[in-house]
Amino acid sequence: MPSIEIFQTFHKSYPHNADCKWLVPIGVNGYQEEGFLSDSVGINIGHLNPYYCETTAQYWVWKNTKSDYVGFYHYRRYLNFVVDESWIEQYTKDSYEPTFSKIDYLTSNNQYKRINGMLNICDVIIPKKILLYPTVELQWLKWHEKRVWQKFISVLKEKEPFNANQINFFEYCGYWPICNMFIMKRELFNAYCEELFDVIGAVYEDIGSPFDAYNNRYPGFLAERFLGFWLFKNKLNAIEVSMVQLG
Repeated sequence: MPSIEIFQTFHKSYPHNADCKWLVPIGVNGYQEEGFLSDSVGINIGHLNPYYCETTAQYWVWKNTKSDYVGFYHYRRYLNFVVDESWIEQYTKDSYEPTFSKIDYLTSNNQYKRINGMLNICDVIIPKKILLYPTVELQWLKWHEKRVWQKFISVLKEKEPFNANQINFFEYCGYWPICNMFIMKRELFNAYCEELFDVIGAVYEDIGSPFDAYNNRYPGFLAERFLGFWLFKNKLNAIEVSMVQLG
């Protein structure tokens, strides 16, 4: 069976299953805990976490690990692959208390078996897409800095001119994967990171961090948009599953 590691990013203490063999906790933004990895050792960009968000963990995994498949959760966000009678409420609630019974369910062997089965028939597993109303581009322009988006599009056109028409996808598509969560084969992950960090790195190098603490996180927000675009332009087959938020 191929090796699968899903890296769960933590910036503070939070309940988790320390005995789960396929879920790997990693501290970001300087957070350390016994048994955790850190995005600030080895080859890393950990110092950029206040701006790059959880993608500093993705960079660390890209440069420092070898598993056959790679995935990412947040400290309180999971993907749920097994929806049985004990989890019918998943369809009616958006979040849950972080009880150990819920965490055990989300980190069970049944979840791992379903992940393996899904990866045999698809390229990528992502959270169920949400609507960024009315389109990805217009939603950004309403809530975030305009010049960041303009630079992002400019960089995409500069670095991938053969995909210039595909960039119009942002103008028409409204449904998008969020939270920088996914599971994919190592070869795809390597290709994704190569492009992602080239693009958001160029935007950040030009603009820097002149905004408030929230809007300075734009490289991480751009990464969410880039993932949807990257899946589209590479014509990858993605399976969507429910995302569960604890707390």
